[in-house]
Amino acid sequence: SGRDIVRDASGREAAVVLDPTLLLTAEDWAALAAERTVRGEYILCYCISRSAPLEPYIRRLAEETGLPVLQLCGTRRKVHPKAKLIQDAGPAEFLRLFRDAAYVCTNSFHGTVFSVLFQRPFFTAVAPAELQEPERSRTFSLLSRLGLEDRVVGKGDSAGLRDRPRWPAAQERLDAARQGALAYLKAALADEPYQEAGETAGEGPLLADRTRCTGCSACAAVCPKDAISLVRD
Repeated sequence: SGRDIVRDASGREAAVVLDPTLLLTAEDWAALAAERTVRGEYILCYCISRSAPLEPYIRRLAEETGLPVLQLCGTRRKVHPKAKLIQDAGPAEFLRLFRDAAYVCTNSFHGTVFSVLFQRPFFTAVAPAELQEPERSRTFSLLSRLGLEDRVVGKGDSAGLRDRPRWPAAQERLDAARQGALAYLKAALADEPYQEAGETAGEGPLLADRTRCTGCSACAAVCPKDAISLVRD
């Protein structure tokens, strides 16, 4: 949807790339995780808004697996009567909780991201407006790109409770998308044309074309770190 906005506003084509969190691998993130403090398996719930669409899944998972529910706050209203609230997790603890979860239920985009990165069986919920217009949802955008859109609840075609995500195919698609995003960044930094996969030569947008700089010095004037200087060439 962001690309459509750019096209409508400027007539220019923009590349769609991964969220920056997905440019690192699961191994990269795991190296930053805290030491494990939770013993045994558990269901991790991370909800940043109303959790009602996920609560039937949480309840059934708890009943069928017998696993405890850990609720990473997020919202502080309990998503399950017996949920243990975790209110003091920092980034390292956040990573560890996702890395070691047996199941994840979330309505956070980045909760979905780390479920994908660590290949945890997960269900995710989106806002009602996103269910109506999935093309404007970054969660749908990511999961449809990876072939995991059946992990979204409330659509009528969601995966079964104990169905395993199709991780090998999803990982292959994620690796390809990551390489494309990194190629975009390298092209932007090197002032070179970027060509998306499937485009013919010359169709990609030209990034950071220095010949279009007028030397107005606005960038230097507003830089809060005084990191830009202009020199005649």
